[in-house]
Amino acid sequence: MSIDFYLSFLLTVLIPPTTIALISCSSKVFQSILNRKILKHLSLHNILSNRQCGFR
Repeated sequence: MSIDFYLSFLLTVLIPPTTIALISCSSKVFQSILNRKILKHLSLHNILSNRQCGFR
C-alpha cells in the first residue's frame, strides 16, 4: 500500500481560534477602571435612562 492511501484517511481537526489581544494588559486594567468610574458617575447623577440596558 502506498503512502497516498494512508494520507487519504487523515482528518483535519479544526481548533477554535483564540482571541488576539490588541491592547496590553495594563491598558485593559485601565479600561475597566475607567469604565467603572464613568458608569458610577452616570448612575450617581441620573444621566442614564432607566430604559438604557446595553451600556449598564
